[in-house]
Amino acid sequence: MKKAIITTFIIALFTTAGFAQNSGREQFPPPQNLNYFCLEPDYIEFNWSMPTIENWIHWDDGNIVVSIDFGPDVTGMIASRWDQNSLEPYIGRYLKSIRFVPEDEHVDYTLKVWRGENASNEVLSQTTSGLTYGTWNEIELSDSIYIDGTQELWFGFEFSYDTSGISSVTLDDGSNTVDGYGNMLFMNGSWQTMLSTGMAGNWNLIGILNSGTKTGKSLSTADSRNVNTLVGYNLYRDNVKISGPFPETYEYDSPDNPGIYEYYVTAQYDNGESDPSNKVVVYWLTTSIDENNSLGMKLFPNPATTVLNIQNTQPVKQLVITNSSGKIVYFETISGRQNNISVDVSNLAHETYIVTVTCEGKTISEQFVVK
Repeated sequence: MKKAIITTFIIALFTTAGFAQNSGREQFPPPQNLNYFCLEPDYIEFNWSMPTIENWIHWDDGNIVVSIDFGPDVTGMIASRWDQNSLEPYIGRYLKSIRFVPEDEHVDYTLKVWRGENASNEVLSQTTSGLTYGTWNEIELSDSIYIDGTQELWFGFEFSYDTSGISSVTLDDGSNTVDGYGNMLFMNGSWQTMLSTGMAGNWNLIGILNSGTKTGKSLSTADSRNVNTLVGYNLYRDNVKISGPFPETYEYDSPDNPGIYEYYVTAQYDNGESDPSNKVVVYWLTTSIDENNSLGMKLFPNPATTVLNIQNTQPVKQLVITNSSGKIVYFETISGRQNNISVDVSNLAHETYIVTVTCEGKTISEQFVVK
């Protein structure tokens, strides 16, 4: 996770990073857009998008990427803003819970809900306790808030602390900042957007809705809709769960043995598990290229333009070409006992690739360039 320090309006960023398929089961929607990157021989990094959940309203992408320290002796507020147009799909429903990411136990977090332009009318202020820090928390509101669509709705929290060096709030990576909606900040007596201070990103804030029955500690909840809570995610390798549930929309794996592995993720809810996300196939080497080069494979021409010739001292049983991100762009099982193989690379993008051959229980790899 990145960390930023903000004192008044001066922002300093630390740049070192810490980050579907439609199942038809609406109550357990799956994660989407699973992707990966191989950094061999260390690990495979997976990332994906959070499920599209009809009971959630939010501007962020679900990733906890940037944490912020506003400096010593600071009290401020952050909010997600929803105007009449953006509220239209939710008219007649109630805001029942807020999900957010508290960063430090020394920070006091007070949930807030406002109505009207510029958050002019505060309708709820609720202290929090028993939080789990550095991850998502879902807090049920003491009184649910009706959405009538006649005025803006803002929700978020107030944060306060008296010690510098403490991160209080978090944002996503800023690749799709919804300025003026997903990034509202109250400091020094007025509302502004984080983008106006020089930082992109949407606050990690999610509103949980029910289907139209008011809930609250003083009210009956017998008729309210049972909305499943997202607990986290599970990572599967070859249909076997290898980790989870965990709250982040990213995870790592380092298989013990070389091979071709299939991965997917699921979303874990308090009442069940989703169907799989899209699946990805990863070819894992586990050993560095330099260690393999001594085993006797030659590639020519290198760089290649149309055809790559592969000459090996032992018969090749399997051939795989992966790009710079570790994704498989060519795969072939070789019949017979062939030491010399030609591959058409004319359709490959101009970049560096790794060709890997399997022969007699050994895996041999070498780099080549297409240009």
